[in-house]
Amino acid sequence: MKKYEKIRLVLFTLSGLFVSYFLILHVIHGSVFAKVITLCIASFFLIVLSGITYRMEQETKQKSNTIRQIIWVLFALYLFELVSFLFFENGFGRNGIGSIVFSKNVYRTYLNTSFNIIPFRVILFYLVGFIRGTQGIFHVIINLVGNFISFMPFALFLPLLFPRFLKSKYFIFFLSILVLVVELVQMLLLTGSCDIDDWILNVGGAVLLYFIFKKCQVYDRLKKVVD
Repeated sequence: MKKYEKIRLVLFTLSGLFVSYFLILHVIHGSVFAKVITLCIASFFLIVLSGITYRMEQETKQKSNTIRQIIWVLFALYLFELVSFLFFENGFGRNGIGSIVFSKNVYRTYLNTSFNIIPFRVILFYLVGFIRGTQGIFHVIINLVGNFISFMPFALFLPLLFPRFLKSKYFIFFLSILVLVVELVQMLLLTGSCDIDDWILNVGGAVLLYFIFKKCQVYDRLKKVVD
């Protein structure tokens, strides 16, 4: 057991260091790539810490709230990065509340250039552009793949932390409203784009992963570890 305690201490220290560096990167306006990589490393150490903790609890037959607390920390870090990226990431031209301009002309320009309510219009634009060679792979990944995976972690965190979301109707309804609110807030702040295709990709990715987890009984297995 002493060996496990030493490993836990090392993992806890490394997790704390990378979480701290992750937060510092936001203060000094580090690159998106650096933030994501740092968050992934911190998450890896926290997940391994959860595994070691679960192993100790199995051997000692003593339960604690440590694993649930780690899940909450992971969820909080994800939400922090998601909000930062959606509304405050300077590298993508997003300046949060500083973007608000009470001008009809500015909003008219935004509606003409960054507002879309036609389903699959933007998705087809990037796919056709990539096939024809007018859109690079980087733009396709950022705009299509990025939107598809960005809300996927909700499929893991919500059902684990809030049992109500184990029911499909609650999960789909909540996520649909959440993404809709995000799109509307982006329009209000004139940051990013208010796009039905973003909504389709965001919700579609999370719902797809949700049903994969349900089909593979991932929630049942993880609930045994968390609870």
